[in-house]
Amino acid sequence: MKAPGDSRRRILLLFFLGIGAPSLLLGYLALRGIQNDLALVEQERRNEHRLLSGRIVESLEGQIEGVERSLEGVTDGRNESDPPFSRLLNEFRREAPAVEAAFVLRGDGTVRVLSPPPLFSDHVGQASGGSPNLSAESGELERGRVLELRDGDFRGALQAYRAVLAASADRRVQGEALAAIARVQAKAGASGRAIEAYRRLISEFGELRMARGYPLGVVGRLELSTALLSVGDTIAAQQTWLDLHRGLLRGDWSLTRSEFDFFTARLRESVDAALSGEIASASQAAYRDTLASLAGEETAGRLRTEEHLEFEELASRALSGRLDAAVSRPGSPWTRVSLDAGSRTYSVSVRRSGDGAPSAETPLLGVLFDQGAMIGNVLTPTLAAHATPGAVSWVVRGRDGESILASEEPPNGLVTATASLASDFLPWTLELYRPESRFVETFLTSRRGVYFYAFLLLTGILVFGLTLTARSVTHQLELARMKSDFVSTVSHEFKSPLTAIRQMAEMLQSERVRDDEQRRRYYDVLVEQSERLSTLVDNVLDLARIDEGRYELERIPVDVGELLAEIVERVEHRVHHEGFTIRSEIEDRAPVLNLDATAITQATTNLIDNGVKYSGDSREVVVRGASRNGHFVISVEDFGIGLADEERAKVFERFYRGGSELTRNVKGTGLGLTLVKEIAEAHGGSVAVESEPGSGSIFSIHVPIEAVTEEDHG
Repeated sequence: MKAPGDSRRRILLLFFLGIGAPSLLLGYLALRGIQNDLALVEQERRNEHRLLSGRIVESLEGQIEGVERSLEGVTDGRNESDPPFSRLLNEFRREAPAVEAAFVLRGDGTVRVLSPPPLFSDHVGQASGGSPNLSAESGELERGRVLELRDGDFRGALQAYRAVLAASADRRVQGEALAAIARVQAKAGASGRAIEAYRRLISEFGELRMARGYPLGVVGRLELSTALLSVGDTIAAQQTWLDLHRGLLRGDWSLTRSEFDFFTARLRESVDAALSGEIASASQAAYRDTLASLAGEETAGRLRTEEHLEFEELASRALSGRLDAAVSRPGSPWTRVSLDAGSRTYSVSVRRSGDGAPSAETPLLGVLFDQGAMIGNVLTPTLAAHATPGAVSWVVRGRDGESILASEEPPNGLVTATASLASDFLPWTLELYRPESRFVETFLTSRRGVYFYAFLLLTGILVFGLTLTARSVTHQLELARMKSDFVSTVSHEFKSPLTAIRQMAEMLQSERVRDDEQRRRYYDVLVEQSERLSTLVDNVLDLARIDEGRYELERIPVDVGELLAEIVERVEHRVHHEGFTIRSEIEDRAPVLNLDATAITQATTNLIDNGVKYSGDSREVVVRGASRNGHFVISVEDFGIGLADEERAKVFERFYRGGSELTRNVKGTGLGLTLVKEIAEAHGGSVAVESEPGSGSIFSIHVPIEAVTEEDHG
């Protein structure tokens, strides 16, 4: 005979070969499908990102070309000597925020930033507008200075200066003479005339330089403000200072660094001296705010000018050589180069014409791009227009590898595409990343979802089938084992009383028992064993009828108190010779219930027999009957070996018998308590057990109470 474990292993092996192995093969194919689909999707994404990076680079390239073409239109046909040239450059730069500066590369290789105009320069010439011959006028100017400064003859000095102003044809000499006239008039106390002279000097000669190099416009405004203060016109003086400060910040005059520092220092001294005596007022506070704002602009302008001077020095050394080595883009006169200076990279585009070499007459025009403005005003909008948020994440890195710009969603995963922006003209590299996979996108809206869910379904079916098969096989094998034990036990249970009945019947038949008392004991044993057989047969037949659905109750009104008393009396008569006492505790006014008396008798008898079997050394069983919570409770208590926790949940199962050594030695079929449960539930009730190992057990039948009329009872 095969062992149950061998049968289980054989069934599980057949399940694996018939269902498990094909399912695993299908699962493997599904996984391969997922992998292939992932590879295809990844390749598609890489191609999309390459196209996207190409569109971004192309868009950026187009915007840079737009700036170059715009500058061509502004400066076409003009050179730096044309009066409106600087103005046009300034207008162009204001309309092109990506441009940091416009410059020229001269024939001698020097680079000069023209827009925005610098606050100061290290290359300012001595004069503006040529170098006139001052031999005729210089004697008269010098004579006027002697009369003014040495002799204090203001009248004579005025006559000398006015003679020079009237006779000279050189505008710079006229400007110097007019400045001297205004100065003498101020000294002589003719402040009104001095103010008029300074205003004429500013309007007619403000762009010229004196022989000693100072711009007449700057000198005239400083002296005008002093003259205005002398006549008490503070508001006009303040406005003059503001105009002078704004002119210095606009770069209206070409100044050296020392000149700019000198004039700004003189300006601050004059303003501080004037404001120190002013009474605090709302207008004074507003004026101070304006001065503070201009001071901030001056600080920023100084920094910008210093940077542009550094660029001029760098470009003067390196730009010509880089242009010779660089190759112009097809169809465009513009050549783009990058100049590295320490931690900064300058992005420069130069317009070349003819042979491309600059000359004194035709310097080359160039553009210095503002990388910060390019990021904020060009690159960021371009990326926002092409890189849809959520669909792709990206990073723009500098040449040092540090991130300078990134998408809102942090990049993760692998880089799918890289591109150098503007053909390495800009020192940045764009990196596109594979977006983070989302559950909805990955498994609900993609082809992978079909494979994934098919694989999950297949895995679930496999696990469910294997679990169900294992449990079913285990249950069936366990049931087969219990049935086998039941057949063996029932055979033994039938054999023992039959053997006893036969032996005693033979002894009585042969008349070997002559004592009447002894014969009565034999008769009692015969009755007990026959009842035992009857109970065993009834249990088996009743469970068979229950399984077949043929078990029906015959309910009649029954006085459960009287019924329990009869059951106790009959069972006690049967077991008293073994020394057992069946004690009853039944309430006095027990109800009359609609019951199947035979079934309740059978169930109660089974509980008492169970208590007798498992009483151990105890020889007492208590039968109780009482109404409780709408039920009549029939309970049987023994004081024997009791039940463990794990056994209490199984004790009403079919064929189950306890696993301890004490219970294995007790005769039984494992059907008695099962039948008790079935009978209780057939009456709409339930069963319960309370037990502790070594402290006995209490088994209870709970039957719903139903009122019965007197007529029904009769």
